[in-house]
Amino acid sequence: MTNEKNIKTSLKVIWERLAYSRKRQFVFLTLVMIISAFLEVIGLGAIIPFISLLVSSEDFFKIELIKHLIDTFHLTNLYDIRLFFTAAFISAIIISSVARLFLLKLSTKFAYACGSDLSAEVYRRTLFQDYSVHVQRNSSEVIGVITSKVGLAVNVLYSFVTLMSSTILFLAIAGGLLYINPAITLISSFVFGFCYLILSRFTKKELHQKSQTFSIQQTKSIKLLQEGLSGIRDILLDSNQNYFCDLYKKADRPLREAKGRIIYLSLSPKFMMEAVGIILISIMAFLLVNQDGGFKEALPKLGVFALGAQRLLPIFQQMYTSWASIQGDQISLHDTVTLLNQKINPLFLEPTPTPLQFNKSISLKNVSFSYSKKSSESVLKNILLTIKKGTRVGFVGETGSGKSTITDILMGLLKPDQGQIEIDEQVLTESAMRSWQQNIANVPQMIHLADASFIENIAFGIAPEKVDLQKVKDAAEKAQLSGFIQETENQYETVIGEKGVRLSGGQRQRIGIARAFYKNAQVIIFDEATSALDNTTEQSVMKSLDVIDQSMTLIIVAHRLSTVKNCDVIFEMHQGQLIASGNYQELIEKSPSFKKMSQL
Repeated sequence: MTNEKNIKTSLKVIWERLAYSRKRQFVFLTLVMIISAFLEVIGLGAIIPFISLLVSSEDFFKIELIKHLIDTFHLTNLYDIRLFFTAAFISAIIISSVARLFLLKLSTKFAYACGSDLSAEVYRRTLFQDYSVHVQRNSSEVIGVITSKVGLAVNVLYSFVTLMSSTILFLAIAGGLLYINPAITLISSFVFGFCYLILSRFTKKELHQKSQTFSIQQTKSIKLLQEGLSGIRDILLDSNQNYFCDLYKKADRPLREAKGRIIYLSLSPKFMMEAVGIILISIMAFLLVNQDGGFKEALPKLGVFALGAQRLLPIFQQMYTSWASIQGDQISLHDTVTLLNQKINPLFLEPTPTPLQFNKSISLKNVSFSYSKKSSESVLKNILLTIKKGTRVGFVGETGSGKSTITDILMGLLKPDQGQIEIDEQVLTESAMRSWQQNIANVPQMIHLADASFIENIAFGIAPEKVDLQKVKDAAEKAQLSGFIQETENQYETVIGEKGVRLSGGQRQRIGIARAFYKNAQVIIFDEATSALDNTTEQSVMKSLDVIDQSMTLIIVAHRLSTVKNCDVIFEMHQGQLIASGNYQELIEKSPSFKKMSQL
């Protein structure tokens, strides 16, 4: 598919995604473009009688419209006539300029309002994707599109509006000039147009290449920034700041050079065309002066063409710059449209459902799963197990054995390739999945914490006006976090810092537990939640679970057997298979691998 078809298709998608109100704004904007072009022609046409009045009054009074205006406004002497038409000419120029200024304001406002809508829509469609989509994509690609590439897509949209406006204005001015002198107008338009056409043929391929370079390097730069800032502790400890700085510089420099080249290719023709314009006016002046009537007859027409060239040249340059900008940002436009085209499961758009009834058990029946449909190696193989409500269940096994994948399936984040999930012996359908998820709280190893207050982190994702403060305090009390919070300067309003940087590991985990208590979850899943803690802190955190109601189900994924020692049932995983189950003592007796782990 050609670049033009790609751009056309992308713009069509963006048009389809625009709200009805934005489409109405575009229609109004088009109307303003036409009016502005009309006023521009009036301003351009007014220069002929104005110059005629100053140079050759006899020709001026032969114009029928002038006679009518003189009679209407009772203009009796030459001074009053000159004053009136000078004021009229100045007024026409001012009105034309104000109209173009108003058009610029509307165009800019429309384009960047669309940008805000598109950015929000890309983010919305991204958040509403299945978990399986998120685990297979690099977050830096999405962040790059939302934070920067949407802006470049808006630049394409703005350039398209500008190109459209310039085209309308060009047609209007060229039409006016054709009426005055068709031959010279056609020659001027052909010369300018031909020069810009040749330039576009030479620069098109390079603009496309630089657009690709910019898009690729921008994603790489964001990825390196994320990695460097996320690993700042190790970077400081290892004193390898220069290594990461060099990596970023190598990614950022081609990005800046590509963007600079795009801007240069967009703006450089201006200086060449100014020289062409001056040469063209000089030739016109020579030809007109040497016709019958000499300088006196030539001056009005020469003034029109001087003003016409002054108007046409910037319009041609604006059209070319807009075209070059569209070509230079087309890859970013394509990336934006790709995310705009993400399909959303209609079930995600329904109101938050009530929790699914859960009274007896959760079962996995012959569940198999693979992250890649092309891979023959399954992460889980024919898993068959049952978890009774109100029990404490542990999953153990070496890294990569499938423990965390099982919990993701239990939470409905991943869908089994084979087999099914049953709740109270009823198959959990896709339509009931969100209802089931209302029962579940997840406490991972790395708790996601916002740079916000304790209240906002415990009642995570809930609008401030809907937060139940007493419920927050009760949840913190149960998680044995309230004492620490009370000692902070602003207590529950205290901001914990980015990723909870001002908290210890144990305190971060307690926020995750408090979050689960606030949700009133019936199933709490600890996915390696304490693996990064020392033994003493782990025991302290696990002790906070003693207050859990006996009707709540607790699922613990762990490496250390001490974490699951008090579980009612422990499932041992190995290479995606369930190889043993029972309580701690039973597994010691019947599973050699479990016994070996207990001795480590």
